[in-house]
Amino acid sequence: MEPQPEQSERWNRFVIERRIKAAFWSNTVQSGQDIDDVWLSYTRLRAAVAIGRSKPADKTFSAVLRGMVAEGLLEKETVPRRARYRLRLKLSENDVRAAVLVSDVQRIEMAASLGYESDLRAGWSLYGLPKTAPIRVRRGLRSLVRDVQEEILEIVVAEAEMLRDQTLHLLKTRLKGPDRRIVRDFLDWAILYRLALGNPPAQAGYAKGVERLVGPEFLEVISGAIPHALEQVASRHSAAVRRFWRPANELWSSSNPVVKGLGALFSNPDQITADERSRLRKEFRRRGIPLSKLEQCGQRWLEIMRSFSPTIVISSQLRTRPDYREIEAALRQEMQTSASKQI
Repeated sequence: MEPQPEQSERWNRFVIERRIKAAFWSNTVQSGQDIDDVWLSYTRLRAAVAIGRSKPADKTFSAVLRGMVAEGLLEKETVPRRARYRLRLKLSENDVRAAVLVSDVQRIEMAASLGYESDLRAGWSLYGLPKTAPIRVRRGLRSLVRDVQEEILEIVVAEAEMLRDQTLHLLKTRLKGPDRRIVRDFLDWAILYRLALGNPPAQAGYAKGVERLVGPEFLEVISGAIPHALEQVASRHSAAVRRFWRPANELWSSSNPVVKGLGALFSNPDQITADERSRLRKEFRRRGIPLSKLEQCGQRWLEIMRSFSPTIVISSQLRTRPDYREIEAALRQEMQTSASKQI
């Protein structure tokens, strides 16, 4: 059915903006291009907006275009003798995160209805795998998932070790050997500590899964027993506990302000007060240590420490199959034909 003219809808900024955006999306469907590759001229946009009704006044339409450019909704490019525009999606980080979460939840729920393979304790789940799948397939996929988990950790550990070496290189001629050893031991300990900490989001998810299976009472008992268990371990293995924490204790008890300052930069720089930062900057300058470069290393160090807890949701693709490509091409052609009829 042909769209009816919207004669009852008065031209205003909201209506014109909505139709301008629709013009870009319609052109995207017809051409098969990405939205970022679609440029439309003033004349084409005004004609597209007026489909099914009279054109808006030039002054009104121009004002809306200028406003959209000023707000970053449109990008304007001036080419010889005319201007053209491109739609820019203004999405906040929260918008993108919400869209990704909705997509992932939908994928998981639909695939889980077919079947799944999971190890909550190890922190992985594979959805869309029927229980009737051959054992050889299930075993191979379990092995693949475990290998991916290990490879992820190898990547982040290698990056952390690279940052450690870069930091020690900056300090090579500016700190004495014993102090450099304290810094190196602390950074090595930080990597081991982060590995020992595990994956907090996965552990929280595991706790939720256990609670769903056995009820909250079990978790309440476990939570109440943990402090006593830790106390017992600390008392029975006090020497091992002291050895484990020794690199951190050596750094924080060092008499060298630069060593302590590095510990703060690589653990919690936001807790450094303005006065402490000023004294630290003077001390670093006196010793010829590039504080700005070490601050950058510290920031990257904290970012990579947070990267030790990745959670992956991935779907296998069928795009390599010829029949799938043919179906996709036919669907795109049908969409383009339908869009051209509507416009």
